[in-house]
Amino acid sequence: MKIEAYVICFKENIERRKFLVKRFKSIGLNPVFIDAVRGSALSEDEKAPFVHSGRQYLSAHVMQENAIGCALSHFRAWDALLASDAPYALIFEDDAEPLTPDVLTHIKSLVEMADRLDVVILSNRRKKLRRFKVKDLNDGAGLYVLRHNDFGAESYFITRDAARKFITHPRRFAFEVDFLIHHWWYHDCHILHLLPSLFAEDGRTSTIGYTNLENWTNDTVRHWLSRRLVRAGDSVKKRFFFPSYLNRIRERLATSRSEAVSSEDPSPRLLIIQPMVGIGDMVWHKPWLDAVMESRMFRAVLMAKPSAQAEMVLAEHGGLEIVPLFRSQRGKKGRHDGIFGFFRMVWALVSVEADEVWILHRSWRYAAAAWLAGISSRSGYGLGKQSWFLNTGAGLEASYRRAHPRDAASAFFTRKGIVPQDTHPRLVPSDTARAGAAGLLKNAGPLVIFGVGAADAPRRWSPQHFASLADQISARVPQLTIALCGSPAESEIGEEILRLLSPETPKPMLIFDQSVATVIALHAAARLYIGNDTSLINIAAAVGTPAVRIFASTLAVLDSPLIKTVLPADKTRLDIPGSIDDIRPDEVMAEAVRELKAAGLSPSARLSKSEKRRKTGE
Repeated sequence: MKIEAYVICFKENIERRKFLVKRFKSIGLNPVFIDAVRGSALSEDEKAPFVHSGRQYLSAHVMQENAIGCALSHFRAWDALLASDAPYALIFEDDAEPLTPDVLTHIKSLVEMADRLDVVILSNRRKKLRRFKVKDLNDGAGLYVLRHNDFGAESYFITRDAARKFITHPRRFAFEVDFLIHHWWYHDCHILHLLPSLFAEDGRTSTIGYTNLENWTNDTVRHWLSRRLVRAGDSVKKRFFFPSYLNRIRERLATSRSEAVSSEDPSPRLLIIQPMVGIGDMVWHKPWLDAVMESRMFRAVLMAKPSAQAEMVLAEHGGLEIVPLFRSQRGKKGRHDGIFGFFRMVWALVSVEADEVWILHRSWRYAAAAWLAGISSRSGYGLGKQSWFLNTGAGLEASYRRAHPRDAASAFFTRKGIVPQDTHPRLVPSDTARAGAAGLLKNAGPLVIFGVGAADAPRRWSPQHFASLADQISARVPQLTIALCGSPAESEIGEEILRLLSPETPKPMLIFDQSVATVIALHAAARLYIGNDTSLINIAAAVGTPAVRIFASTLAVLDSPLIKTVLPADKTRLDIPGSIDDIRPDEVMAEAVRELKAAGLSPSARLSKSEKRRKTGE
């Protein structure tokens, strides 16, 4: 029998680790050390999921730093189990002391019936609790259910499914780790005790324990009332539901479930609602959405508007289920708008059968719809009326009302424990899309894309300026191929630019009728993007192509080292209609020249005669 025995201990405590190796080898276990987390050494971002967990509505005490470290240490152990191929493991804190040399005999009994188990506690703190035997084991030992709940997490057997449920539990940041494990009415894991106990605390002060509980400094009547209601609810649940809980455990242990184990992924089903309208908005959120998908902690479902093109932006997550949201799409009403549309949206949420919902917006409608749909765990930005319908985690501070959507998303996901290593969005074109782009670019020179459209008129540079810029670039870098790009509805802008071009300027390509996948691949093949702030500039930055942004607004934009912004010289003109045309083509050309040089292209210093005439007339 091989079973992983994860032992939580500080990495720098070498002597303690040497002692623990001897301790566990004496009972036939080879410890695999999990580096304990020192709560006092955590950054504010690392503590943020606990600080903003909504704990004040559940507990009268602030979670201490070392309790946070303890929780994160156990999270690491659960992650180690999930990252392995093992179906179960033993987890110990560094003060777990064996009470018998015959530990392996009893562990073998647990392994043989692991398909019927979730968690088996190997020690017992509250010895006076009434106990109910549910299974006989070897040598007089047995599995018991304790009435109400024990505490402590120094030694336990845990299966893979239980570890997954705990590591994805919506309140894992709000409770101490032993509270989360032992309070069985908060989750659907069965918590058993092996008695007589195999382990106990060795009497030394645990280096990952916690003491000196601290009261909240900003407590209100609302917090106090919430805690009283929660405590009353807990008291009722653990008494009222205990008989049925005990019966379920007995039924589960009565016969083997091996032949009935489902192949379905037991991970919680998480619905993420990202209701913003544009492709650029989806690109903005992509790093955090990627991190959720890559974590494998959830079976994620995304609800998004079709205009956001989520299936293309998140194409690498091939199994991602996307539910369309038909609401408020650039002034067009959809089937989820209005009173009847609201209830159609509720029904759409019901059909997802989600265990949890995360709302990446501050609108109360999505939270109310999730509440009516019966989604048990609801989280969101919690600003304004939305907080009425949420029940998991604390919302964002009022200062986030006017924050950049990426800043709000970052704060929200950090509190959920989702922190991407790199928050710059990344897009990778598919092989099929690359092949399609290559076909369009056959015999073309180095590509420069002009993004000529935008969501609204104040953000659109005039066709005359784009034509002048195209004349200048073609005259100075004649080997370039220029492509005018936009949505099908913006093709008229492209036609107008063609009409205004100098006769000496080669006709640019028109890209107004290609799929989003092909457009992404074309931007990946380009040397430079120049144009308005629109979805295309977000795509360019996400595929790693430098971009020159022509902009005259204070609206939120993607901040990227790949994007250089050209603004009107008079900053007081920002947000004034027509001010974008204060930006002259030669100003944009100067920035484009710098980027082209960096890309290995050498613009000529000479202009054509027609372009000299055009510049003189401007």
